[in-house]
Amino acid sequence: MRNYKSTHIQYQIPKDYLNKVNIVSTMPTLVIIAEQSPEQNLFLHKILASVQLVDQQNTSIEILKKDQVLNFNLLNLKSTQEIIAFGIEPNQFMLNGFELKHHIYEFEGLKWLFCYEIQTYQTDETKKRQLWNALKALKQLK
Repeated sequence: MRNYKSTHIQYQIPKDYLNKVNIVSTMPTLVIIAEQSPEQNLFLHKILASVQLVDQQNTSIEILKKDQVLNFNLLNLKSTQEIIAFGIEPNQFMLNGFELKHHIYEFEGLKWLFCYEIQTYQTDETKKRQLWNALKALKQLK
């Protein structure tokens, strides 16, 4: 750990705070999810299939740790047009101003959709409906 001091607060930041993650996507859609159970993974694939998103055909799925931080500028997104993040917060990409869930943001030539964790949609019908509407809108934007 390294110690950094500000005038008011002392921070201890782990040396590996910015983990080196090699995300390379050549698919039009990149789905980034927080770690989850096999049951939740199956549910995710059903959600994606409902809007014709299929892993390794037109979609790339990447799994991150819940608290992992990435530098958006280091992602290698060759032909990616949209990013859907489940259980990942915008600040994990060092992005600010993307706080609304189920809202389509356009930034750096990409469409971004931030969503709750998968298990939220297994139990909350209202949020599941909001997700469905957002995914439909995202796919119609193309």
